[in-house]
Amino acid sequence: MTIVHNWQLANVHNLHEKNPEKHKSADGFGILVSDGFGYDCPERTPDESAACGRAGTIPDNQTGNPPHHRMRKRFPLERAPLFTAIFCDGSAAALAQQAKAAWYAGADGVCVELRNLPRDERSPEKLRALIDASPLPTMCCLYRNDILDGTDDAARTKTLLAALNAGAACIDVMGDLFDPSPREWSRKPAAIAKQKRLIAKIHEAGAQAIISSHPLCYLPPEEVLAQLKDFEKRGADIVKLVQKADTEEEFLGALRATFLCRRELKTPFVHLVSGAFGDLHRLLAPRLGVALTFATLDKRGAFPMPQPPLANFKAVFENIRFQMP
Repeated sequence: MTIVHNWQLANVHNLHEKNPEKHKSADGFGILVSDGFGYDCPERTPDESAACGRAGTIPDNQTGNPPHHRMRKRFPLERAPLFTAIFCDGSAAALAQQAKAAWYAGADGVCVELRNLPRDERSPEKLRALIDASPLPTMCCLYRNDILDGTDDAARTKTLLAALNAGAACIDVMGDLFDPSPREWSRKPAAIAKQKRLIAKIHEAGAQAIISSHPLCYLPPEEVLAQLKDFEKRGADIVKLVQKADTEEEFLGALRATFLCRRELKTPFVHLVSGAFGDLHRLLAPRLGVALTFATLDKRGAFPMPQPPLANFKAVFENIRFQMP
């Protein structure tokens, strides 16, 4: 059954084709890297930059050599909802094995939290091997619970750019990146401008960006919508907010927030819930309009994740024959 959401009618594929301003210094994807993010790479000729960045191909290495022609994977948002397996581990090899397992289990994509990887596990070679482990698109996240760089936003951004260069399909940009703020929602113009430049870099590489926030408190529906509408203006391909619902009233409010987002947003969105009613909302959300959701493969792993298992998601989705009117 194909579910068509309002945001799908807005031609989601055009979101990543905006033309960011041209600059002199470019990395292996033909995108600016000398604006304070601290990720400097050799310059390329215009033809090399166009071939490497605009076509969405992956460079063979970080030395500026011409790319091979393996196309970058992408999250097929036109086929939403997408069931994305999420996991975290202490080695790139273990993450690669989980990515393979996600493919075998029928996931549509994988989301890798890089926070527990030691420095030597974040090398370009190991990140590339991780991303290449399965044919699924890979989303990379690195929040302020990173074991190495913690609250250093610039350092974590450098790691995410390394994952981008390794072939990641989607990069998670925190809604308060460069300006830690309540509800992970920065309103500071300088920080927002820097987020927009980062999102432009990601798009120049042929990848997607998700802008996310995890307030982890209850928010009235109108406030959820207001925050995600503000995120829409920053140019990401997906906007995301995770709130809390611990009572019946909060659960009903969270459902109404999901309906509001489906009706009002023009960008693919992820609205999820934690707390006492978290699993119930998450299991229903794919039928209510979210673009993608996150699932675990095994809650018993070394780094257990709180999301419901992928098998549960699939069973509920297939057995609730409901389509939003």
